[in-house]
Amino acid sequence: MYSDLRFKRALNLKPFPLEVGRGDIDADAIDYGFNLALLYHLTDSIKLGVSYRSAIEIEYDGDADFKASSLLKPLLPEGGVTLDVELPPILAGGIATTIGKKWTIEFDVIWIGYSTYDELFADFDKEVNPLIKSQFAPIPRDYRDVIDYCISAAYQVNPSLTLRCGFLFDRSPVPEENFDPILPDPDKYIFGTGASINREKWNLHLSYYAVFTRDTTVRRNRDGLNGRYEAFCSLISMSFDYRF
Repeated sequence: MYSDLRFKRALNLKPFPLEVGRGDIDADAIDYGFNLALLYHLTDSIKLGVSYRSAIEIEYDGDADFKASSLLKPLLPEGGVTLDVELPPILAGGIATTIGKKWTIEFDVIWIGYSTYDELFADFDKEVNPLIKSQFAPIPRDYRDVIDYCISAAYQVNPSLTLRCGFLFDRSPVPEENFDPILPDPDKYIFGTGASINREKWNLHLSYYAVFTRDTTVRRNRDGLNGRYEAFCSLISMSFDYRF
């Protein structure tokens, strides 16, 4: 898995709410995980499935750049920086049934171990001056594990065309005290639709997702980022398979 990270934030001299500069971290990494899956045909029309995707610990390596006054600049740890972020493991199980020759209905339960994301901490090559060390302390995340639910249907129009639709309830892993605009992630209601075109040598898959988030009011944020959060997102994807 290749991943690229860009992280920006303002620098303040606490306890004064006065911005004295800006920090910019740009880093990337390549790390590895594994997937395991099992599909069992209970009957000719009912299938059971389970899959597991491992956690992936990404070790970012990059550079930190700061914009600040000439007096503050010598205190800042400009240069090399590393960050560790562990992406969560995912365990999913589902059941699918075929109705007649055209319809397939599926129901899934998905567990996501977001508790692997407990803090965000940057380790700089240069020593951080004690006068500004509080600005670079680990950022608490303390995400919690969640269980999601989804249901979907597929309709086989003909041997070459399949139509699909589905719904997913995606629960937020973010505690209220750590909610912020960097990744405003409340509960989400996701509606999807798509189609697959199947040929002897290739398949083409198209999909669209409408992501509706639950309006969230934050009152107990540790950084004072209280307020009302609203969001909507559209996702479009396409994949192509070719068999040699």
